[in-house]
Amino acid sequence: MSDLFDKNIIVGNYNLLGVALTATMPEVTTARNHLARLYHPDKHVAAPPDVKANITTRFRKIQEAYDFIKKNYEKLQMYIQQILNFGLTSRDNPKTRASGAYNIVSSYKEDKD
Repeated sequence: MSDLFDKNIIVGNYNLLGVALTATMPEVTTARNHLARLYHPDKHVAAPPDVKANITTRFRKIQEAYDFIKKNYEKLQMYIQQILNFGLTSRDNPKTRASGAYNIVSSYKEDKD
């Protein structure tokens, strides 16, 4: 299965940047720029090594999340809108579900309960 349609990865990347799933690309970019300024390793030169390592890791994760969203933005927005508007995807078809396809909607409903 592709990571693109893994609900945890999608939601995790948007949450890491602190934006809604329906955020526009300029909103995502603004959030990334803000967080990058806060967690840039060069801003924390005097920090202890363990803190500096955590900051560097956080900065790297922020950039990876932004790169993932930027690279896949069109597909992600179509997929998210399909879920928000209809509450289902073609993966909810019992025939595809029986073949082992990932069912994001039912797992999303389970998480909310």
